Amino acid sequence: MSEQARDIVRSIVTENTYLTISTTDGEQPWCAPVQYVADEDLNLYFVSLPGSRHMTHIASNPHVAVTIFDSQQPPFTSRGVQIEAMAEAYSETDNPFARIGGFDWPENLQELVPGYVAVRVTPVRFYLPRYIVDGVQRDERVEVPL
Repeated sequence: MSEQARDIVRSIVTENTYLTISTTDGEQPWCAPVQYVADEDLNLYFVSLPGSRHMTHIASNPHVAVTIFDSQQPPFTSRGVQIEAMAEAYSETDNPFARIGGFDWPENLQELVPGYVAVRVTPVRFYLPRYIVDGVQRDERVEVPL
């Protein structure tokens, strides 16, 4: 895969602030938009309430799908990446937005949003639409190893 495709994935992941995470409990699917930050390895972090539907799903099935896209692109020129990943709640105190994002927020998550937990999403595979990779207009995805 081209270095250009890897650069596109990296730029989409690091330059956007919202993702859609898709989860399932094995019977019912669910999608949730969340604000996130990414670390240098493209792990994604967000905060959520432990009792939310997507967190309940993640507790029983950590396999998730994520979509990140730049919604500011003109029509028919969208830039987005689809990700297969594993998700886990990992901390009730770590605020990834302060630690990674450089925001002027407290390091302790509970000082910012009591009751929330930090969630880490570890990508397994990245995919781009073929037309972003090589200009071929087909409804096809290409895996981009990083």
